[in-house]
Amino acid sequence: MNDKTIPEIFFKREGRLNRLRYLKRNLVVGLVSGLITFVVGLIFSDNVGNVTTAGNVIFFIIMLLVLVPSYCLMVRRLHDMDRDELLAKVYIGGCAASYFLSFVLDYQFMPLSIVLVIVALYVLFVPGTNGANKYGANPLNH
Repeated sequence: MNDKTIPEIFFKREGRLNRLRYLKRNLVVGLVSGLITFVVGLIFSDNVGNVTTAGNVIFFIIMLLVLVPSYCLMVRRLHDMDRDELLAKVYIGGCAASYFLSFVLDYQFMPLSIVLVIVALYVLFVPGTNGANKYGANPLNH
């Protein structure tokens, strides 16, 4: 039952996702968004490295777009832990708020960042349920 297409791998919210696949897929999302961000930074910065307003807007849009596959992956990982998607919604909302604060208001709210890191580590490291659960079969058996 391995995902075979890009939409199945990154945008599907049904079923379960084990920790290793979750980590690998998030690394791909991070590398792709990092590469795009790097190219945008090269295009939209001056000789000193200051990014233009247009560049900052594009950075913000990229960050918001990255939240879509991140949300879908987290939902499936939570399903593996036999949990619904509420924590993923809260996490993604917190990420969006953090992006808004940093890109639009140029402000870092560290308590929010710390909470987001703790949630991300929780979702990454807590094992899934053994055997089948209400979200599907154990992904380690596939």
